Amino acid sequence: MDFIDIQRTSKVFGSGLLTTSPFFFATKNGRFATSQPITENNTNKSEKLCWLAIAKKAALSGGNVAYHYFNKSLEIQKKKVSSVYDNFTLADVETENKIRDIISVEFPEHQIIGEEGGSKGSSDYVWHIDPIDGTNNYIGRNSDWGVSVGLAYRKEPIIGAIYFPLSKSLYFAEKGKGAFKNGKRIKCSGTKSLEKSIICISSYFKGENNKEKIITHIKQIGGKCLGVRMYGCAIKNFAMLAEGQVSAAIKHKLWSWDACAGTVLVREAGGEVFSIDGKDWTTDKESVIAACTNELKKEILKLRI
Repeated sequence: MDFIDIQRTSKVFGSGLLTTSPFFFATKNGRFATSQPITENNTNKSEKLCWLAIAKKAALSGGNVAYHYFNKSLEIQKKKVSSVYDNFTLADVETENKIRDIISVEFPEHQIIGEEGGSKGSSDYVWHIDPIDGTNNYIGRNSDWGVSVGLAYRKEPIIGAIYFPLSKSLYFAEKGKGAFKNGKRIKCSGTKSLEKSIICISSYFKGENNKEKIITHIKQIGGKCLGVRMYGCAIKNFAMLAEGQVSAAIKHKLWSWDACAGTVLVREAGGEVFSIDGKDWTTDKESVIAACTNELKKEILKLRI
């Protein structure tokens, strides 16, 4: 197996992955420390640097766990989500546990919400974790899956790290600091119209309401854009949008762990992420729409999705 060496990630992914700021350093046991105390009331530069570095470390470490189990024979288990049942495996659970451990050691006062482990703690700072987004792709040995780690402050996404272990692609962003892939700045395309857009939509067909929503979206968008795509992996949609490969993503229902990190990435790449009411998406909303430009956002909203 080909694992990422967390101690050498700055060489693999370029500057900014593990900061060398005088306020921030790695200790011998691999933990991160700052020269100033970190509290919720002291949101200083050193704390913010630590947030981003820990998000990256958690995504990379979680990705190593998921990669370890990939292509292995795993028992497919079922969990009830709302009124339907979703698949998960030991890989989902172990990956999330790894990510939780890393975050909780550094920020024990923060709340963590994960797809597998639910919510723990209470804080204005909430980490949203999807250990393996695209679980069915993962089970089917398809390459469209990845790890998502996002941080929100009072429901606004502010930090995001998305890692695709098979391609060793790490996307990351911090509010106000730009979006990056493996250390290189990325930006959304400048597409302004539907007719020149490739648009991603949900592939979650479980439940009659979900089926009807997707069929409706296909009818509304089909023939009005260059093409419609379904990948079964929301974070892939966000990453492609931030990198300029697609123009928009329309999801009638996503959980906060599906969209928190991706929202920061798209916004910092110059795009917009909003709900069906046109207002900025926050972690308490279900519908998520992302567009590369404000002009395209307005065209999508006219469709009354």
